[in-house]
Amino acid sequence: MRAQFLQLGGPRAPVDSIRDLTLGGVPVRLYRPAGEGPRPALIYLHGGGWALGGIDTHDSVCTHIAQQSGWTVISVGYRLAPEHKFPVPFFDCWAAVQAAHVGAEALAIDASRIAVGGDSAGGNLSAVISLLARDYALPLAAQVLIYPVTDYLPDRESYEFDYLLSRAAMESFWSLYLNHSSESALPLAAPIRAESLRGLPPCLLLTAEYDPLRDEGEEYASRLADADVQVTSKRYRDMIHGFVSMPAAVPQSQDALKQIAEFLRHSATLPGVR
Repeated sequence: MRAQFLQLGGPRAPVDSIRDLTLGGVPVRLYRPAGEGPRPALIYLHGGGWALGGIDTHDSVCTHIAQQSGWTVISVGYRLAPEHKFPVPFFDCWAAVQAAHVGAEALAIDASRIAVGGDSAGGNLSAVISLLARDYALPLAAQVLIYPVTDYLPDRESYEFDYLLSRAAMESFWSLYLNHSSESALPLAAPIRAESLRGLPPCLLLTAEYDPLRDEGEEYASRLADADVQVTSKRYRDMIHGFVSMPAAVPQSQDALKQIAEFLRHSATLPGVR
């Protein structure tokens, strides 16, 4: 996966600085764009079925988001299944988010403008972190969910697709992640099962037409809208799972990255966000 994503991601976009550090005991990579003063920050959670991927696989994507949005991007190297099963991965992410808030001044970021985002399993973790942040009164400016996993092996039409990701692959990922299938009923595993989505931060949710996760992602967007959460949802036509991580090979990836950057710039100006 690392070799494929490095090739499909292409070269880094130019940013002011890149450095590796730890937040809350978790390894992260901080991408700072050009500009003075504290920057808004997107805490990025990579995809890979909770079992694959890492900071390196999503390195190029994070530079593109930072360069185009003007936001600092903090990519989190959370521990992976099956060695570290549920709930360890999202606890690592939660620790990094809390540490970013507490250490905002040292990181030269604005604690009032911190967002979370990620793709696939990282989208799942971002949705879960948004729920936790709401429940523990930790303010988030936005959430960016890129073809997120929101439900446990749903019986939806899009699960018939088999391009890069398949039902069999998702079955394997879930078995690696969960200690027991009964945990799939928990909103911290399947956020679409949360009793209420009210009070969550504004959301950008992107799906791909030929992605098994398409339908559950779009259903989650509908549930957010029904809960009066500001949500922008877009299905990218003719695209497959993982396309956003392929800016060197897929033109629509660049379109999606521009949409993410525009959403983040707009999020910094929303009421209640300084």
